[in-house]
Amino acid sequence: MYVEDLRREFVIDYIFPAMRGNAIYEGRYLLETSLARPLLSKAQIKIAAK
Repeated sequence: MYVEDLRREFVIDYIFPAMRGNAIYEGRYLLETSLARPLLSKAQIKIAAK
């Protein structure tokens, strides 16, 4: 089992650009779940390469 703290990278590389791009779903929700998927995949690939 691997536990990685990806919060900082998520906020800086995904949330802030999404906010600047006004990535809002139905005028209410920031698309954080769908934004997290590429970061999680990136982390999984990094771990698999180890």
